[in-house]
Amino acid sequence: VINLNLDELDELIVHLTRTPAYVEKLLPDGSWKEVPFARKNALQLTISEPVKICDPLILRFTF
Repeated sequence: VINLNLDELDELIVHLTRTPAYVEKLLPDGSWKEVPFARKNALQLTISEPVKICDPLILRFTF
């Protein structure tokens, strides 16, 4: 995910039909860190991770 807005996003909303067991983000050192998330409704998942301007956020979903 790359945020091309002029403002940082506090959270990210993604559309998924299944709920993952966990969500992780890739860190600069190559390791993965689990990030909190919640099901917003039947199709939307809210990921509680800030998305900075023009800074890539690479996520891994495990089902």
